[in-house]
This record gives sequence, C-alpha cells and structure tokens, in this order.
Amino acid sequence: MTLLSRIVGILGVVLVIAALVLLFSNVIAINQLYAVASALRNSTTPNPATGVMLTVGLAAIGGLLAGAGGALVARRRGH
Repeated sequence: MTLLSRIVGILGVVLVIAALVLLFSNVIAINQLYAVASALRNSTTPNPATGVMLTVGLAAIGGLLAGAGGALVARRRGH
C-alpha cells in the first residue's frame, strides 16, 4: 500500500505542477488578447478558454491525488 500512496502522491504533485505551467502560459495568452483588443485591430489569436478549463481540471485532479496520497501515507503511519 505504501507504493500506491507514493505513486498517487507523486502523480498528484506532477499534475499540480503541470497545471501551474499551463496557468502561466494562459496568463500570457490572455495578456496578448488584451493587447490586441486594446489596440483595436483584428487579429487571429487563439481563445484561451480551453486552456483555462484544462488548467482547472488538472489542478483539481492533481490536488485530489496529492491529498489522497498524503492521506494514505498518514493512515499507513498511524497504524
């Protein structure tokens, strides 16, 4: 059970880090969209909504897995 808890915890931390990387890239995309909108010119920039939803999903799943891994380790040490 210790191996499973470590794998789940590590996977959760990796997903949270991936979500942070995507968050920063989405902030850059949103700033670019704002710059285009404020310049009042037409440009084809991608919609960051999909990236933001992906970031939220990864962060939620990563946080859940990291918490589950931590709880499994704590429960294992308690016995």
